[in-house]
Amino acid sequence: RANQSRFLRRALAIGDRPSFRVTVKSADAVTTADLAGRSLVVLNEVPPPTGGVGVRVRDLVTAGAGLLLVPGDQTTDRWPAEWRALLPVRLGEVVDRTGTAGGTLASLNYGHPVFEAFSAPRSGDFSTAHLFRYRAISMPGDSGVDARFDDGHAALVEHAAGAGKVVVWASSLDAYWTDLPLQPVFLPFVHELAKYAGRYADPRAWFTVGEVLDFSRHGELTSAFIATSGVTAPDSLTARARAEGPGAAPTTLILDSPSGKRVRLSAAGASHLAELHEAGFYELRGPATPVGSGRPIAVNVDRAESDRSHFEPRELIAAVTATPGPGDEGSSGGVTQPEELERRQTTWWYLLFAVLIFLVAETVLSNRLSRATS
Repeated sequence: RANQSRFLRRALAIGDRPSFRVTVKSADAVTTADLAGRSLVVLNEVPPPTGGVGVRVRDLVTAGAGLLLVPGDQTTDRWPAEWRALLPVRLGEVVDRTGTAGGTLASLNYGHPVFEAFSAPRSGDFSTAHLFRYRAISMPGDSGVDARFDDGHAALVEHAAGAGKVVVWASSLDAYWTDLPLQPVFLPFVHELAKYAGRYADPRAWFTVGEVLDFSRHGELTSAFIATSGVTAPDSLTARARAEGPGAAPTTLILDSPSGKRVRLSAAGASHLAELHEAGFYELRGPATPVGSGRPIAVNVDRAESDRSHFEPRELIAAVTATPGPGDEGSSGGVTQPEELERRQTTWWYLLFAVLIFLVAETVLSNRLSRATS
């Protein structure tokens, strides 16, 4: 369709945290060079690429990039087997709700990173969007369903593919099947969706001991040590797969701890995680980077336990010296104290004495009534 990707392109073009570098091409015009340094690939109602480009896209995804799939009218039965295996769902027929004023997004997982920004009051209303057509998506289980329409059909689903993600949106990303692009929530929704699928993480000035640093999400740390055949991707795009060609191994990174321990990592692939055990300055280097010329990474200790500003000393003294009250049964670790046991026994003696008086009174009364009757 004419201007099929206009809404998506414009929404991403005005992003600033991060800023997106967007390239729109027809499926048959994409080359492997176009995919260098990309964090997200969107198949906007087009069949998946074949040949070397198809292999390159799948390598990108399994290495840590994201794939946003908008099937539209595309029939997946004719897709190559390797693409059907990567697809996390089974696409059914097109659901047409033009005669009922369209469907709505009725069930959103506000705990998910894509919708977390909309969880606060007056932060965006998806119920005002009307979806007139969408694909019926079936997925085994509900673990990967992030949003549903009001009729129960899945609207947004995801699936892990290696280190990357495959996300499927059931409707369109223009005004062909829905008026969502005309709603105020469309812009932040597209931004959050692209950031999540592309594994973007905000740059941080320092980290804390015990954290796990994911280098596939921090391109601002790794971009200086990764060669891409003359093409440098922006630091805001952080899910990197920097192989020279399809199937090539990712660039090796070297991380030196403050004590001198050395670990070999990569910005993508299986070895992209590093646990920060020590406080001080780590140094991240490339294979040819001299020692001392790398990127310093500051790691601080967690000072929460030694921070007394939010805890009154009087509360600590009161908690330590407090004596259990008469009703604190759990004050001795669940063991009943002798005083408490004695108190309970005294109560039963009073009850037993009352029952005995009642029996004596009942006997006397019955005897008098018997004599009166005789």
